[in-house]
Amino acid sequence: MAMAVGGYADVMECHQQVPGQKAAHVLTYEDQDGDWMMVGDVPFELFLGSVKKLRIARVDKC
Repeated sequence: MAMAVGGYADVMECHQQVPGQKAAHVLTYEDQDGDWMMVGDVPFELFLGSVKKLRIARVDKC
């Protein structure tokens, strides 16, 4: 069963509810200009219009 998530903030909130776990990865995306950004840095509508690629990155590599 799939869980509907409203955005990056919801994903992070769900992740933080797991006891004893720290975020080891973040979801990043490449925009139309070739810049890599963290998902959630811009409003969702802007994200949808500019995303080209998604990448899961280790926190220590960001």
